[in-house]
Amino acid sequence: MQSPLHILHAEYQELARSERSLTADQRLGLRFYAEERRLQDNGQWRRPNRSRIGAWASHAIDLSEFVEVLKRMPRENNRLPAGVISERERTLVEWVKFQRRAATRALHVEYQERRLLVIDGFSFDPLFDLWHSQLIAYAAFVRLNGRSPRYRSIEPDERRLARWAEEQHRRFEARRMSEARIASLRSFAVFEWML
Repeated sequence: MQSPLHILHAEYQELARSERSLTADQRLGLRFYAEERRLQDNGQWRRPNRSRIGAWASHAIDLSEFVEVLKRMPRENNRLPAGVISERERTLVEWVKFQRRAATRALHVEYQERRLLVIDGFSFDPLFDLWHSQLIAYAAFVRLNGRSPRYRSIEPDERRLARWAEEQHRRFEARRMSEARIASLRSFAVFEWML
């Protein structure tokens, strides 16, 4: 079975050979793809690169390698003493944060978005993803048990879900919840206070 990255590269390799007219997004995506392949093929992706496309491709390759070797995304921990987190990891943390910014993301071509998403553990909005996984766990609990989780349960997971739901209720009532989260809560139709 081919990896998602191989599938993405195969698509762009085919696109490069295509004789049909390409959109501006596809043409720019092909430049990112070609530069990434060039850097990987000559092993020069670790060298500083002055071009915007080359620098982006170098960071994407470096992030992929980091995740593949360490089996985790780079992370920032300001509580640790200086020097515990490598300069490489700090650089990748900053680069990932920059890629997640709305203004930066608006400038990404499709290839860049897809390239980042094939990196194991990458997310454009990890906090929303974590929140959404809690919502899925809550909905699964309600469907399985036919009731909401209880605070006084002997099960720690049930108590955690009850606290999470109460926090969502408080945020909703205080109007401190994004429209995306409200829409997600409504789509599951498991919160009595929203019906």
